[in-house]
Amino acid sequence: SVLPGRVAAALSDTFPYGNLVITETPYAWLPPAWIEKFAIQENQSIYILYAHLLETPAVSLGDAVAGCQAIARVGKSGNTDAPHLHLETRLGPAGATFPSMAGLLAEVSDEERANYKLWRTSGTFLHFDPMRLLAPDLP
Repeated sequence: SVLPGRVAAALSDTFPYGNLVITETPYAWLPPAWIEKFAIQENQSIYILYAHLLETPAVSLGDAVAGCQAIARVGKSGNTDAPHLHLETRLGPAGATFPSMAGLLAEVSDEERANYKLWRTSGTFLHFDPMRLLAPDLP
């Protein structure tokens, strides 16, 4: 896990992500410089999605995670044919969970599709470049 927090999703065999974990780091745990840099509000958290994992996640929904804790291994599950870590960083409302998520296939459930749309396209979870966290000199 890049940051400490809690598990907001731990899913197996989703499409297009394959095995995935989403962690949430709440506002209160964020460095003041990040809060200022990203204009994070008190009711927001940083979410990080880790996808295409090798195996079923080693963590479960609601688990606490520490920064630098191993939560999974790089793999090629889901819609990919080469091992890699798919990483997405987003700002979103505090306390969100994703007990299911899948998209792009006709046979996914309404809940899976709704959660996928919420994460990917609703505008509720705002994408930002993860290098802005990891390289402090970037604007």
